[in-house]
Amino acid sequence: MIKVLHIYPKGQPLIARYVRLLTEAVGPQMDLQTVEQSAEAQVMCNEWQPDIVHFHGDTSMRKGEFRRIVSPCGMDVNIDECYTIIARSTIEAEHFKELGAKHIEIVLNPLITKTTDFAEVARRTVTIYQKVMDSDPLALMSEDTKRLLASSLKAAICKDRRWAGDISDLPGDANFRLLYIYASLEGVLPLVENGLRLLDIDAPAREQTESYLPEDYRSPESMAFKSLSEQLLDIQVNGPSLLRLTEIHQGLLNPRLNEDLLCKELDEKGMLPLFASVLQLLSEQTLLNEGFCPCPPADNSETSRLRTKLQKHLKL
Repeated sequence: MIKVLHIYPKGQPLIARYVRLLTEAVGPQMDLQTVEQSAEAQVMCNEWQPDIVHFHGDTSMRKGEFRRIVSPCGMDVNIDECYTIIARSTIEAEHFKELGAKHIEIVLNPLITKTTDFAEVARRTVTIYQKVMDSDPLALMSEDTKRLLASSLKAAICKDRRWAGDISDLPGDANFRLLYIYASLEGVLPLVENGLRLLDIDAPAREQTESYLPEDYRSPESMAFKSLSEQLLDIQVNGPSLLRLTEIHQGLLNPRLNEDLLCKELDEKGMLPLFASVLQLLSEQTLLNEGFCPCPPADNSETSRLRTKLQKHLKL
């Protein structure tokens, strides 16, 4: 169940009433707490560790390990690192769009308009909360979920569950919702679904989901029929994606691959160090065996840069 902490400013009875009626309308669908903006709010946030902090007006509390939502309530507020703005009118939405807000939802306030009610506000707000929790899924994935992702990719790439290693304790506490969302955004959902079947894992049906995405996000496109040097150039320019990594992994399994000639060609093009870093990522993300590495993997500053780009490129 998603944990949401509502923080509202002191001396604003209309906002306090709105928050109370909203939380009552949401009911038991989510774990909700409310608190006035104060030192107590920071303490409560630290101790209760909500998934989302929904600021109503005042956003002066420092950052924390939570996802921020802001309802401006007619005030000028800080929108930095905010997943979404919940505006109460088109005019307010346009104001924050001009200030640079990338993701804005409009939810009318029943206390100032009769065109909606709190049942509808609750429905819309719960949808927004779920959308926030379905964004940047890698940041929320447990180690079991990440391990299941890598194992399913390895099984699908090799077309045999035995290549995936010991899976006796999978799926553990794996979150299939996050797994499916991340695989879809990374362009490897068919591989993951096939891998789960090969692993004989009883996975739940995939749900329809929606995520907030970075402005520069582009859905990965296949380069399976391009040369390895072209695939590496794409990684160099655009950063790595799981789709690109899985396609390189599949290419390395080609029995006709001449590893010595490949390394010579990449060395002449100055791409061998990049290739060594990509091999390290493959060992982590798709469980590539060293026996299929044409050159030794390298875990260095370039590898760290690529790893960070892969981990952060869905972050808002």
